[in-house]
Amino acid sequence: QDVKKRLQSMLDEGMAAALRRKSAEYQRAADAFQASERFLQSLLDHLPVMIYRKDLAGCLTFANRHHCERYGQHLESLLGKSDAELAPPDLAAESAVDHRTVIEARTALEKDEIQVTADGARRWIHVIKVPITDPAGRVIGVQGMYWDVTEKKRVEGELVKLSSAVEQSPVS
Repeated sequence: QDVKKRLQSMLDEGMAAALRRKSAEYQRAADAFQASERFLQSLLDHLPVMIYRKDLAGCLTFANRHHCERYGQHLESLLGKSDAELAPPDLAAESAVDHRTVIEARTALEKDEIQVTADGARRWIHVIKVPITDPAGRVIGVQGMYWDVTEKKRVEGELVKLSSAVEQSPVS
């Protein structure tokens, strides 16, 4: 009986020590995960780019703060909406084509395009759209990032005009 109690006590102590080790491992993993989440959220909120994710139907599932500000709405009011609800018909149609292209080709798309801001201004943006895949490799949506290139486009236009004027001017 005495041996049985000592063995049970040793077993209990060993299990308790193993549980403490596992608990400490779990806590370290949870702390690392939270630190990683804070890091990523900081990037999403502070990098000067707009970032979004859409499901297969083209409905918004995530947007960073800058994307929401661009539309002049809170995230909650943008979630679930498609470009058909947020953009003029011509731009929404172009975006839908791009969305399908990224999904079907399973490859990135990078281009300049027009976007209408919350105040109705038409702005040039440079956008990169890439497919989102699940662990099995199936495409489950599209994510993208973009930034305003309106000033760059304006300067390029001025350079083209200036270059044309120089080419057409008589040589003295």
